[in-house]
Amino acid sequence: MWFNLTTNDITDCEILLDLLEQLDHEIEQVSSDGGYDTFGCYDTIARREAKAIIPPRSNAKIQFSSNPKTRLIQETKICVQFIKLAANNGNRNLVIIDDH
Repeated sequence: MWFNLTTNDITDCEILLDLLEQLDHEIEQVSSDGGYDTFGCYDTIARREAKAIIPPRSNAKIQFSSNPKTRLIQETKICVQFIKLAANNGNRNLVIIDDH
């Protein structure tokens, strides 16, 4: 487990790449707070083929990454959420159309 303490003039996402570069072995998961909820952080974690466990920021909106692997994960999570919501509301006829 790695920790890093920074001053107020450095954002969390600015140090992520440096932290991950210190590790020369495979990384299974990166867990952090919402300060790391940025496209750059998700892309950095995806390049290491690790799972990102990052809660959304309080003002978060759905946005998609330009990284194809990250985008697929994001879209899959959204589809699963819609399916669960529909099932919980008694809807059994759900159609998902992929417009890509």
